[in-house]
Amino acid sequence: HIVISGSATNAVPTNHNLVLKHITSGNMVDGFGSSINFQITDSAVSDSSIAQINGIRDGADNQGALVFNTASTGGSMTEKMRIMNTGRVGINRPNPSCDLEVYNDAGGTIKISGDSVADNNTILFGNDGGSAEFHKIISNANTGQIQIGAFSGSGHSVRLFADGNQRMVIDDNSRISLSNNDGGTANTLLGSLAGENIVSGANNNVYVGATAG
Repeated sequence: HIVISGSATNAVPTNHNLVLKHITSGNMVDGFGSSINFQITDSAVSDSSIAQINGIRDGADNQGALVFNTASTGGSMTEKMRIMNTGRVGINRPNPSCDLEVYNDAGGTIKISGDSVADNNTILFGNDGGSAEFHKIISNANTGQIQIGAFSGSGHSVRLFADGNQRMVIDDNSRISLSNNDGGTANTLLGSLAGENIVSGANNNVYVGATAG
């Protein structure tokens, strides 16, 4: 085993660390770097490489990426995950085009689960400034409910699009609008005070609800 000691108690010391250095006499290009190879050996003294972590050049001599490889069926070492110098993460995708990209040639799946059916499994959307309200998607297997919306506050809505166009809006007053656009033409509005904000002269509207229209 390797023991690294230092006086720091809340950080990784820069002068007491393990360094893997790959030196070349030529000019470095992307993909050049160092690696850690994980091997196992059985009683027949047959070494097998089962996983590998590569630290490689990514974009410039002072930029790097981490590449995680595992041995697939037959022992072929292939890349499974990459963390780019930008912080983007690709799973089975060496050049992720967004913050997290997951690829599977048979169709990808992302699963979020808790320890109990009563647990809420949640995806949050928002910024990290602390003042903006996050939007959320919550699934609960115990209640059989899926919740989509904002934590709190007025003016929020849920909007569904198809073929590049807005098709349905649920606003913060529980009104539902079915429309090809947001201008009030050919809308179907359901809910209390439905249609109260529709523009003057709109046509082919159907209002359902208390004081509709």
